[in-house]
Amino acid sequence: MQATTNNSQPSNSQPVKANGKANGKPVAKQPKASKANGQPKAKAPKASPVITAPANRPGPKAGQQRVTVLGYSLYGFSQWLAAQGYAYPVMQAVIAKLAQNGQPNWATVKTACSDVKNPKYSRPAPVSPAHAKQVAALAKASQPKASKAPKASQPVA
Repeated sequence: MQATTNNSQPSNSQPVKANGKANGKPVAKQPKASKANGQPKAKAPKASPVITAPANRPGPKAGQQRVTVLGYSLYGFSQWLAAQGYAYPVMQAVIAKLAQNGQPNWATVKTACSDVKNPKYSRPAPVSPAHAKQVAALAKASQPKASKAPKASQPVA
């Protein structure tokens, strides 16, 4: 009795695995034919994006303006303060006194403090020397005074 074997003749096509390779070699993909004429579909050229309008970011609510400090944006001014080395409590006091058009968002100030350390996001406001002197005077006045520690009391014998 003769054993039955599978077709052992080599075939011209290699089986294609799930990763798109036959025996470890990449297999070229065939273009899909359109239904109309059997030719591959032509791809439309990609249009390059042209920016014609400003970025879509939400502005202030109707009838409100953005909070500014001495005419600078809150974010830029906060970055400038952080770059100058002011502590956060001092920054809060200075911004609270100089803020215009409403209450400042303190989360914005915190974000500006951390962003100024990264060159990718650092955009401190170009504060004029006259404004810098005004801020320095306010910062000096608003710094918490160091209180002397109370002396340890003598134990009563």
